[in-house]
Amino acid sequence: MSKAETNRHVRATGWASAATWGIAFLTALILLASINRGFSGLDESYYLALIVDPTRFKSNLHAFGFPFHLLFLGLGQSIVALRVTGLVLLTCSGALLGYAVKRYCKPYLPNDANPPLVLLGGLFSLTEHVMWIPTPAYNALLSISGCVLLAGALSWLSNDRDRQYRSDWIASVAVGLGGCFSFFAKPPSAMLFAIGVALLLGLSRRWTSLRTVMGRVIIVGTTCVLPLILILHITVGLGRYLEMVDQTLTVLHFNNGPLELPGRTLGELAASPAVLMVSFAAPVAMLVSMRLRRGGATAPVVARWITGLWLGVTLAFMAARIAYRAAHHATPFLYVGMPMLAVTFATMAFAFSQNRDKPAPAFIGLLGILIAIPFMSAYGSANPILVQISMWLYGPLFALVLAGRAFFSARIARAVETMGAAYVLFAICLSAALTWGLPEPVYRQTERIALPFTSDTLLVDSQTARYVADLRRIADRGQLGADTPVLDLTGSSASTALLLNDRAPFLPWVFPMFEHSAEIADAIWDSMTPAEQRSAWIIAPIDPRFGRTRVATYLTHHRHAYRIVGTTQMNFGYIDGATQRITVWQPLTEVARPGR
Repeated sequence: MSKAETNRHVRATGWASAATWGIAFLTALILLASINRGFSGLDESYYLALIVDPTRFKSNLHAFGFPFHLLFLGLGQSIVALRVTGLVLLTCSGALLGYAVKRYCKPYLPNDANPPLVLLGGLFSLTEHVMWIPTPAYNALLSISGCVLLAGALSWLSNDRDRQYRSDWIASVAVGLGGCFSFFAKPPSAMLFAIGVALLLGLSRRWTSLRTVMGRVIIVGTTCVLPLILILHITVGLGRYLEMVDQTLTVLHFNNGPLELPGRTLGELAASPAVLMVSFAAPVAMLVSMRLRRGGATAPVVARWITGLWLGVTLAFMAARIAYRAAHHATPFLYVGMPMLAVTFATMAFAFSQNRDKPAPAFIGLLGILIAIPFMSAYGSANPILVQISMWLYGPLFALVLAGRAFFSARIARAVETMGAAYVLFAICLSAALTWGLPEPVYRQTERIALPFTSDTLLVDSQTARYVADLRRIADRGQLGADTPVLDLTGSSASTALLLNDRAPFLPWVFPMFEHSAEIADAIWDSMTPAEQRSAWIIAPIDPRFGRTRVATYLTHHRHAYRIVGTTQMNFGYIDGATQRITVWQPLTEVARPGR
């Protein structure tokens, strides 16, 4: 390479690195500047109901509320501080994973190029925000705990390879805490993580002493079990928590058992043939390229053409899906998980087709683990797995960066890193414009309001501000008691009951989309005492899927026993543009009570 070519190469890689740093800075600036904007009546309200007081409900479908409840209290019940803390924890956990990956890959990537993997890890972890729900919940907690757990596991492997065990206990603590909080986030994913850690501990006996393995087991068990028991004891009590779990399993009929869940997951995969066709053909291209690279002189050329063509197809497919959903005002990044994985496979296939040297098995194993992260994290979700994996793409993005650094020139590697960083920024910005659960984009959230369960204020759109004010007036007009049950049968939101008095019975949101939704509504009604049934406020109109339930029948027969205490309206999602009228019914027995 001539001196002029060398200078051009240095300038090109330098500009790409500077662009990545700039993208990371701009992404952080946008998130921090917008962290106090928006209040969603959909998922975020459900999360906040469980964070504000998870003990108010008779069931517990998601346990993330217990650790976040303690954090919320420690932050002075500030929702903005909670959002900022969640963002910082998410970024730091991704940076920690980046550091562990850098150390693990030292034999394969001796020099940590600019930008460093620590920066890219912190940036890629922000893919969790592609639905613009800034309040941390089980998805964020699973990303945080997953990054910490994987960082600890990779540190184990690095310690065994380098024979350096002085800080091995730190890695064990990371694995234990990651396992603990992954349980709070999502037990099915925690089960998969536990299986992976158990296999790793079993295999590590080949590389290290039995004493080291037993020490790891003791530290992991202690740091996983003790914080879990302590958090449950402080917040709700272990016995009460087990009762809540039993109530949840009895009433909700979720097919998330160890036998039912794998079958449901396979059924969800089979139900998306177009996405699978584009995505799963990429590993085939990778295998073909790996086979061809061992052939004659023309074989690598053929492999490059095959994998290059497939890379173009997968990129075009992903771009088309994003554009189509954005044009129809739908959240654009819910269905890009599988195409992104296909891009990862196709890129590695293209890389393998250019390199005759066989990659180190340990390095390929790391790429496989990173690619598997979205599936392990999405396992057991109520949403289809192909939708949910889009929120945990930090693993595949990491795999792309590592493959670029290992198999491509520095110029191409920097370009891959810049494109990965640009994807994160683009996803966050577009999701802020096409928000999930907000009537208006984030930049139109300009009216300051105070929520009844927080110590600070938020900026919201005019429709949300009017909706919150209307509900506060309704609660004051009807003199709603702090312990009066509020049963929302509209099925549209968790926010109405939350804003009235946060006293929804059994669980925060009677969601109508489950297979057994009508049975769930009946079970919730039956879980209430006769006195609670007579005094409960009812939020209408009743969703048609609840029309034949016992509670709907009761209300039909006792219509004369209620009065309309107020009405309001709200559009619970900018993506569908539908405004719903909400009517609040108060029992006349509540009106006639002494002192009212």
